[in-house]
Amino acid sequence: PLKDGESANTNFPFAKFKAIATVGEIDDESGLALTGYPDGQAAMLADDKTIRVIYQSESYATMGRAPKPETYPWQMKNGVTFTGSHIHTIDYDRAQFADFMNNKNAAKGMVKGSGKLFDTVYNGFGEIVSAPSFDPSYLSGKWGNQTRPDGTLVQFKPNFRLSEADYFFQSFCGAWYEQANKYGQGIGFRDDVWLTAEEWEIGQMFPAGKHDSASTLGLASVVVDIANRTAYTVPALGQTGYEKLMPINSGHKDYVVIVAAGYNHGQEPAPNRIYVGIKDRRADGSKINYATANERDAFLARNGLLYGKIYGLALARETFAKLGIEAKLDAKMVDDYMKNKDAPNSFNGRFYPTSYQWQGFDKPLAVQDTEMMLWEQKEEQPKGYAFFNGDTKTEHPAADPSGAARYFQNMTDEGGLLAF
Repeated sequence: PLKDGESANTNFPFAKFKAIATVGEIDDESGLALTGYPDGQAAMLADDKTIRVIYQSESYATMGRAPKPETYPWQMKNGVTFTGSHIHTIDYDRAQFADFMNNKNAAKGMVKGSGKLFDTVYNGFGEIVSAPSFDPSYLSGKWGNQTRPDGTLVQFKPNFRLSEADYFFQSFCGAWYEQANKYGQGIGFRDDVWLTAEEWEIGQMFPAGKHDSASTLGLASVVVDIANRTAYTVPALGQTGYEKLMPINSGHKDYVVIVAAGYNHGQEPAPNRIYVGIKDRRADGSKINYATANERDAFLARNGLLYGKIYGLALARETFAKLGIEAKLDAKMVDDYMKNKDAPNSFNGRFYPTSYQWQGFDKPLAVQDTEMMLWEQKEEQPKGYAFFNGDTKTEHPAADPSGAARYFQNMTDEGGLLAF
């Protein structure tokens, strides 16, 4: 049982815990604080003597509930600033870290320094983000969550306008750190990457609500080139505001597979989704010439993030019958299945794409014109199958640590757990 009158910081009843960092702590050299809420996180060796802990803060900028909800500006190398979510790095002495739980010392003495994961960011037009511009033709002066495909910047309502920075990263939630060649030489990503995404939907910030937000480029799916401190918006991965992007073993050198978990920009229902990308391809599917490709396209292509499609879980008609469910496309069928204690514990399905495929940075589309609205459409259903649609609050998946082509998916809204 819990013990009254003891410190909540140090005395835990069932295990031994010590804090390695606390939201609000300030770096002595930079003067910058750690922001919250802490969400997606990972650790790596920065060098043989340094452990680097990376975490991102789930922040909603002016939609937050605090009296002053915006975080301080995160400044990029070119001077442009973002409020909202930050991705922090904290470096620790490796030897002291290894002995940390064997003493009563605070973590401060083993901290070498802190910083941010990247200092350059590309938008949904494939441009390095620069200072905001209302000129539609100036595509670098835009961030996707408030920009239409023609370059028009959509202003937020007065009570939601930013005061701390040029733009904001909307709620980086779950994250994933993936090492190169994780499943064998040439299998998986070619570079060490950090995957994250702006989650949910921000319609409340606009004069016309969700109609304004649906007409923008939506919410960014992001991959960070860790070695070069560069973040890329990846429209091929989707624009609908995921909770988490998580790779699994494709078992093939030419392909990457990424679980795209959580949310569909407020549009429900939708199925569980994965992304399948082909490496070394341009956005039109042709082979890329690395000798002439720019740095952006070269990085994305070699990691299978320029050419690919989003696939949704679909069931055969007879499978719906076995589960005791009517194949009704606008219903939350997955939820009905999970709530039925008499339903079978396992079933067969397939992942199929819709007709939508991203065509490249020079052909941007509003999020409402991507796969977002297609999962319920009769003409989009695979022959002999139907998408197994449900509530999109699926949130956190977990990959099989053995490297098998398997993952587990938390179905947060109804509390279920599915294994694929």
